[in-house]
Amino acid sequence: MSSSLNPAIRQQIDWMVKHLCAEFDGTFDRAQIEAVMNDSVQRIVQGATVFDYVPLLAYRFAHERLNAITRAEGHGAQGTWDVVFVSLSGGGRGQIAAALTALRVGDPIGAPIGEIRRVRADIEHRVRTLLTELGVATPRHRELHKHTVV
Repeated sequence: MSSSLNPAIRQQIDWMVKHLCAEFDGTFDRAQIEAVMNDSVQRIVQGATVFDYVPLLAYRFAHERLNAITRAEGHGAQGTWDVVFVSLSGGGRGQIAAALTALRVGDPIGAPIGEIRRVRADIEHRVRTLLTELGVATPRHRELHKHTVV
């Protein structure tokens, strides 16, 4: 881990390693998780000018890498889905959808497709409600789904 990181950031990274160890218990040992996390931190630090978000970004990166390794080795949960959001305009909609899905991912992982669709509809409803409260105009429902890839 980079020596340029202050103790508070190192403490956050250590906490995140513990969290990953609990989540991937039985799949990876602590040394493997630490190696992936440390490599993730190094990769993010290389291009960072602000270090406040390094722990969170490294955690997400390490988490995705550990999940990918698990799936590649055939140890992933049976019947799970990889969801990819594509923004046709490049305006960030895909990233927002992915972030919202990741935020809510505790209901659909390993769930039947009907449950995943219910969660997706709930997320869409919450996003629409937020946008309405903020006074942001949104396209009509059918216009939105014409470009949606889910």
